[in-house]
Amino acid sequence: MKIRRYVLRAIQFCMRTVSPVFRFIGSFVFRLGDHPPMDHQIVFLVGPPRSGSTILYQAITNFADVSYIDNLACWFRDSLFFGMLLSHFRYGKTSHDNFYSELGATSKYGLHSPSECGEFWYRWFPRDPHYVESSYLTPRQIAGLTSEACKIVRYFRRPFVVKNLVCGQRLRVLAKVFPEAKVIVIKRDDEDVIRSILKARKALSIPTDTWWSVKPRGYERLIGQSELEMICGQVDLINSVIDEDIRLFRPENVKIVHYENFDKDLVEELATWIGARIKLPPSNSIFHRS
Repeated sequence: MKIRRYVLRAIQFCMRTVSPVFRFIGSFVFRLGDHPPMDHQIVFLVGPPRSGSTILYQAITNFADVSYIDNLACWFRDSLFFGMLLSHFRYGKTSHDNFYSELGATSKYGLHSPSECGEFWYRWFPRDPHYVESSYLTPRQIAGLTSEACKIVRYFRRPFVVKNLVCGQRLRVLAKVFPEAKVIVIKRDDEDVIRSILKARKALSIPTDTWWSVKPRGYERLIGQSELEMICGQVDLINSVIDEDIRLFRPENVKIVHYENFDKDLVEELATWIGARIKLPPSNSIFHRS
């Protein structure tokens, strides 16, 4: 395992070293075409951990004609547009057909499986804290992030779906950078979420006094409480921040969905809402599995 980790780090270091070359190639390819203004939008999928966001993300990206960051593109997170080009060259519009993950991670299930690609977002945002105010990014950073995302939308001419739960703590910035973005907020019964987080913590052997996953605004005051109190507070704070900050987007650009209603009709409804066509009918087997 240590050897594999060192090899991966070496590859990632090499990728970062040559990323300016990949960015140049991506920019050159983009300039070759005549791309229309934004006729689609970036779509953020947010919610608490263990809320069903991964399976919903997998369903939308599999059955609807959208762009998304797969595990191959994520390897080029320092030159994401180039990574998206490479993925498109390799897979085209082929569905990934993967509905498995390990606590949201899909790296073991193929290069075309959808990724949260947290490292891309850490180019712009801090690893800690997760919650940031609207003024966090500099004008230069805003320009860089906008350019990277808008290139993907304009070049591929379809919605760009992003699932990264920490983005739920960055909505104030995202509303400023992408004022026309659409946001899907997934909710699940709090008791089910809490039970699932407890199960995940045990599977990962997280100490009972240690924080895990998304750090919402004000999470520091929960440190030192019992594990159950800490989890309950975490879920409550995450939901509160999202409910408050989602108001910064236009009401018609926000869709709140419930995991308990997850079925093929919901997937088709969301595809229509974000402006994507259904490229193949959702299979009932995925919803039975969920």
